[in-house]
Amino acid sequence: MSSEELKQAEILKNEGKFNEALLSLNEIEERGDLSPSDLLSFHLLKGSILNIVGSYSDALKHGELAYQKSQELIRKLQSIDALIIMGLASTQLGDLEKALDVIAQGEELLKAVKVEDPREITKRKGSLTVIKGFAYFLMSEPELSLNNLLLSLKLREEVGDKNEIAQSLMMIGYAYFILEGNFERSLKYAERCQRMTDEVTVKTIIAHNLMSLGNIALMKGELNQSLDDYKQALEIFEEFNNIQYIGGCLNNIGEIYRKQGKIREALKYYDESVTLTEKVGNSWLISTQLHNLSLLALEIGDIKLAQDYLVRMEEISNQSESKRIKGNYLLCKALILKTSSRAPNRAESEEILRNIVNEEMVDFELTIDALINLCDLLLVELKITNDPELLEELQTLITQLLNISENQNSYFLLAETYLLQAQISLLTLDIKRAQRYLTQAHQIAERFNLDQLKEKIANETEDLHKKLKLWDKLKDVGASLADRLELARLEEQIGGMLQNRSVLTSQVKEEEVTIQKEKKICLVCRGVVLRFSYICECGAIYCENCARAVSNLENICWACDIPIDYNKPIKHFKEERKIIKFEDKGKKSK
Repeated sequence: MSSEELKQAEILKNEGKFNEALLSLNEIEERGDLSPSDLLSFHLLKGSILNIVGSYSDALKHGELAYQKSQELIRKLQSIDALIIMGLASTQLGDLEKALDVIAQGEELLKAVKVEDPREITKRKGSLTVIKGFAYFLMSEPELSLNNLLLSLKLREEVGDKNEIAQSLMMIGYAYFILEGNFERSLKYAERCQRMTDEVTVKTIIAHNLMSLGNIALMKGELNQSLDDYKQALEIFEEFNNIQYIGGCLNNIGEIYRKQGKIREALKYYDESVTLTEKVGNSWLISTQLHNLSLLALEIGDIKLAQDYLVRMEEISNQSESKRIKGNYLLCKALILKTSSRAPNRAESEEILRNIVNEEMVDFELTIDALINLCDLLLVELKITNDPELLEELQTLITQLLNISENQNSYFLLAETYLLQAQISLLTLDIKRAQRYLTQAHQIAERFNLDQLKEKIANETEDLHKKLKLWDKLKDVGASLADRLELARLEEQIGGMLQNRSVLTSQVKEEEVTIQKEKKICLVCRGVVLRFSYICECGAIYCENCARAVSNLENICWACDIPIDYNKPIKHFKEERKIIKFEDKGKKSK
């Protein structure tokens, strides 16, 4: 009877009825009347279901028992199945060394297996490869991770299992987002996965994919959409009591509340998330959650609380080889040191931030955080010393930010970036570029319905117009850098970027007109050109709204300087000075 009951439990699993399948398996286990062969099948089935619902420690135990029994019975194919269960559970628990070890064992065993149906080999090779890709993902190894995940998709498409195909799509999308920050590719795979919702019985795969979609929406500033995605994912994980990813969803919801300025709610969700994740013991997730808690503590000015979280992060970092875990710890350490009024502490903070950026030891989001905080440190030093070299270095860091996010499509902070560029242009008394950057910022905010940013940009533009004569006067008299810093309010803009902590997108460069032409991307707002457009003689493309905005601003093409509208006059900016006067290093202005 047990063999038949096991088949019924497997049917329940295949139908996505995991809780019912586990109840049936528990009843079978209580009787204890399984044959050796059925006992092997029991451990394999229960271990695989426990991995799906998030009971990774128990899944690992059943995988180990299944492996022992398969070795006794000399069942090589089932030994590989057991190793797959062990590898996935170990990866989810953060034991990446063990995960890669058991996957290597599985790959060796697979070479010696002879079966009639080659798809049986391909199926297991796909599972081993996806787990290896996941392990490398947690180790922050982009190339190794994506190569394995993409291979797993190819193998699984050969077999045709919808659940496995969806899992690979979901993980590839997540890896492109976290490891490379490539939103376009991430969204491509996530949307493919989401279209399979009705074909997938393992709904936790869809829940994971909803988290990916929520992450993309969050980084684009679409907070309501992001919150909706996370809540849908949370509902699925709660159905199966998947504690680890319930904690992950709570952490992400807390991040949304933090961005909305709802600090108390954010702290509540962050605390709940780390408490749940600690029960599972996934060091990678715990580190991320403690990282968020530490940043939130710094935002509310509770340095002692931030330091307490840092101590817990250090313990995890010392026991791990994960680049992400170490990056989380080092960034938080740098930010805590940065709050100090003592010069040695701030110097150490700067050194840590530079190491994060230069060694590329973490993913793109932490690298961007490090770059923005470096800008903030340099700005403080610039205000004290009036050293012109610091202004040049500040521009270099911002260029790095733009280069890193070259392939991103996060319009939420793209407009903020142009605001920052506008204010830096004012520091160098380049009024023409400042106005152009403000125009780009406004067009992006308008096109992508970023209403709060649009209002902020409008205020900045109005402020510049009111002070235009003053800026011209400062240019004529060669005003001190200190005076320009005060008028440009650069510190306020960088502070806003630190608070947002979102992905930046590259600025439009005149030498990129060819690329923009091929993709039919507007030179100003960077959106895809639909319906009506203006194409300059040089090939630069403007959407209708941006062509009108540029025409009203100065009426010349930004790529070649010929008129946009020949029926209107060109509005020349006052000729820019080629040489800007700075004070001597260390000399304060009066």
